[in-house]
Amino acid sequence: MSNGTLTPQNVESGWATRWTKQTVDLWRRSPLALASVIVISSLANMWIPQPLGADMLVDIPLFGCLFLLIRLLDHHGTFAWEPFRAMASDAWKDLWKLTKFTFIWMFFLSILVVLIAVTAKSFMSSIGSSSGMNGALHRALSQSPSFLQNSFWQGLGMISNASNPFAGPILFLTLYLGANTVYYLHIAYLGCLKNLSVMISFFVTAMTGPTVIKMIAAAMLSLIGNDAALLLTSLLMSALCLWVVTFGYLWSREMFEGTKENQPAKAKAVLLHAIGHA
Repeated sequence: MSNGTLTPQNVESGWATRWTKQTVDLWRRSPLALASVIVISSLANMWIPQPLGADMLVDIPLFGCLFLLIRLLDHHGTFAWEPFRAMASDAWKDLWKLTKFTFIWMFFLSILVVLIAVTAKSFMSSIGSSSGMNGALHRALSQSPSFLQNSFWQGLGMISNASNPFAGPILFLTLYLGANTVYYLHIAYLGCLKNLSVMISFFVTAMTGPTVIKMIAAAMLSLIGNDAALLLTSLLMSALCLWVVTFGYLWSREMFEGTKENQPAKAKAVLLHAIGHA
């Protein structure tokens, strides 16, 4: 892929079924890597504070490493440390530039959101302390350790970040062409316009995913207890993020490279690609 191929293409119909099968195929190649990603994501949400846009300092590097892992599974067929390290070494500077750029914007946006929330404090309190699902969740969270509270709220934010329809294309281009975030934002926008059904699906996931997770957590509270319910919910959110990020990779691959199928390759080919010879 080169800069001359940055015009996003329409993806073929049936993409949801196609990418679902490809996602399952990719993660069957390394179940240990899949489980590791889910656990690491959950631990990051539990133990790393993420106030005022700081979630970008965690989510973007995590999603970037996940993209590289998916690329490795796609081309190599299994996980191997040497090609993964080579790919990460080649991409980390560009990934860090993207992380810094996004964090700065989200930091100021978060301040604006906080100011709006403080202004509307009475209204937010009236809906936040309501009975029913939200009330049960708030009571469960207040009685649980702080790391489980962190994992729950920050996991919800991670779902929203992963489901951003611009995230996948921008990450894909940054990792394989270098940092150029403003330009890639424009390209991602064009890609969304050409693939409205995909964009809408990502948006729907971003809007409804947290609500569905809350419903599942509330249902589990009475069955297995507060702490166990929140722990399982954290793992579930990490798994959902993994699924969405994989969809973002497959969408970007098909939109920019025209590749519609997973393409296993030898480790040598992946290593050459990672260091810029393929």
